Amino acid sequence: MKTLYLHIGETKTGSTAIQNFLRDNRALLLAAGIDYPSRNEGTGFIQSGNGDGLLHRPARLDAALKAGRSDALLFSSEFFCRDIAQLADIAAIQAVLAKHGVSSIRILLFIRNPVEHAMSLWQQLVKRSGLTSGIDAFLDTYTTPQVVRQAVETATDRLGADVSIWNYSNQQGRIFDILESWLEVTLPRERQPAAPVNRGLTLAELEFQRQLNRHRGSPARILADALCTTLPHIVPDRIVPSLQAQQRMLARLQPDLDFINGMVDAQNRYAMDLTAPREQETRFCLDTRQIELMVDILAHLPPPPNRLQRSWHRTTRLLATGLQHITRRRPRT
Repeated sequence: MKTLYLHIGETKTGSTAIQNFLRDNRALLLAAGIDYPSRNEGTGFIQSGNGDGLLHRPARLDAALKAGRSDALLFSSEFFCRDIAQLADIAAIQAVLAKHGVSSIRILLFIRNPVEHAMSLWQQLVKRSGLTSGIDAFLDTYTTPQVVRQAVETATDRLGADVSIWNYSNQQGRIFDILESWLEVTLPRERQPAAPVNRGLTLAELEFQRQLNRHRGSPARILADALCTTLPHIVPDRIVPSLQAQQRMLARLQPDLDFINGMVDAQNRYAMDLTAPREQETRFCLDTRQIELMVDILAHLPPPPNRLQRSWHRTTRLLATGLQHITRRRPRT
């Protein structure tokens, strides 16, 4: 009988660091009886684990289980939480699991305090998904605790999974301890990534990325990816929404937050804390390293479709002119 381990996120809870750690220790995991299949992950790059799309397509899950090299298989994707919440054909997934003798499903889920998570997720969506809206508007559409509740209900009630829930806000320094305890293995700690992974952006980087998103959408993510990978030690800025936006969000999500809090101990419950906004800077500061990298990315971006080329060329000229007037003060590192 087989065991299926699923690390399901949530987003912005250390998933990239966990996935790098698992990738680097793949051979040791296999020696301990747990197969973490390869997905051609690149070393040192932002990645999304080895489970992307696995639960959307029963045929892909079938192939992955068939190719497994052990009776225990481990998959990680921060998108699993949403995938499980939105499973359309649970019967097909159940049939595949039964076909391969999977008798135990163990799920590791990290949650994060909602205001803190919404702030981090807004940055991530600006960085990598082409988001252009401001942070207050984003909080009015933020649904992660609802998705978490739906995923937990589906996993426990329909898939019979054992779900282990930890609050990343309180456990950030212990995620590798928790991971090892969940897997019942011990791995070398010197293999943990030394450099920051998938850092946030500074205020200037965020605003530049957000304006670039207006013209290029999600393909503009190449800029944020380059900034995070090439300049990982620059300290990001914390962009805080208004108190009114925070209060509206928490009131709307209260039933879902209470549901999850009823399943976990006090140390791992959602906290409804508000974060006091600070007056936002109106001057954007970049240092020479950032400017050189941003100009290099702009110079090598592929041209947009013909109907947008005129607007794009005009935009790049304006951006180049604007960069000449940015204060060249070195960000905190």
